[in-house]
Amino acid sequence: MVNSQFLIISDQCELAKTWVPCLSQVRIQARVVPHTLLIDPQIMSQLDIVLIDIYTPEFDIATLCRSVRNRYHSILLALTYEHDERLHLQLYKNGVDELIVKPLGMPLFLAKVEVWLRRMEHITHSSGKLQAAHFHLEPNRKRLVIENGKTMRLSTLECNLLTLLMSNQGHILEPDLIIDRVWPIYGNGDKDLLKNLIYRLRRKIEPDPSAPQYIHTVNGHGYTFRVDNVD
Repeated sequence: MVNSQFLIISDQCELAKTWVPCLSQVRIQARVVPHTLLIDPQIMSQLDIVLIDIYTPEFDIATLCRSVRNRYHSILLALTYEHDERLHLQLYKNGVDELIVKPLGMPLFLAKVEVWLRRMEHITHSSGKLQAAHFHLEPNRKRLVIENGKTMRLSTLECNLLTLLMSNQGHILEPDLIIDRVWPIYGNGDKDLLKNLIYRLRRKIEPDPSAPQYIHTVNGHGYTFRVDNVD
């Protein structure tokens, strides 16, 4: 784990900054931003983990989680003092991958973070370079090179998805299988998140995302990656 990029979004930034020195000890570069700051999705796509750290009991954390998830598609963690399971379920439905109830000790928190990062590293490093026609994918660098040498950076989940699809070129993969392989640890993705991720990846690699040539939807079955019969 080298220089993982970690963003903490908080309603009380000075308190949240107490996590930063501890994260740096395990080579995680972390910074804290206020919950009112709207971060560019291009910047967020470079992040390995986003943590929502909320201190105010009456704060609407569910709305914040949904807003972040709409712009960010890798690991989303949330810290809260709230023990109400109804809120926990609501947060998971709004895109949180793991909810961590405070208070908790720093060693346990760091252990959870390292598990998530190891899982993501396993997914993105499990394959060497992949090639299909003019697509050259480097999973360990989250980098895709296409025709004419154009290079694009992929988010962690985009890279996981494309690695899986390219590794199974021509095969139809069911949504549940994709969710299990692409989302880390407990498979906390769902079919709506998968559709959104497919949409984002198509926008990056398809000449016309509304008429995809590479990532095909097979109605009632799932998705497949093909580059045959493409000029």
